[in-house]
Amino acid sequence: MDFIAIDKNRMPYRFDVPLAGTTYTLEMHYNSEGDFFTVDLYRGEELLAAGERLVYAWPLFATCAAEGFPGVALIPFDLAWREEDVSWDNLGESVYLYVINREGADDAALQAEG
Repeated sequence: MDFIAIDKNRMPYRFDVPLAGTTYTLEMHYNSEGDFFTVDLYRGEELLAAGERLVYAWPLFATCAAEGFPGVALIPFDLAWREEDVSWDNLGESVYLYVINREGADDAALQAEG
């Protein structure tokens, strides 16, 4: 299973990532008061989504099924399902941003709810 490496020590920062045959730019931010991460998604110079919060076991941009969004899901979780949130302490340690096909994303979200 593939994941996108996040360098939390570089926050805020931007990087390009190929997803489903298209290169996107992710811009990562960290809110130290609330201990959470957000991401902006760009395709080229076009901003597709801003301030999307990384929520444990929930696909990023889940409510954005519009044309132009990646054909895959980006889901922050740990393979052991021990965590309950995404925080400074666990991102890149036990929680990673996994790249999953859309069908697998729906299954993962259902498992997290159960």
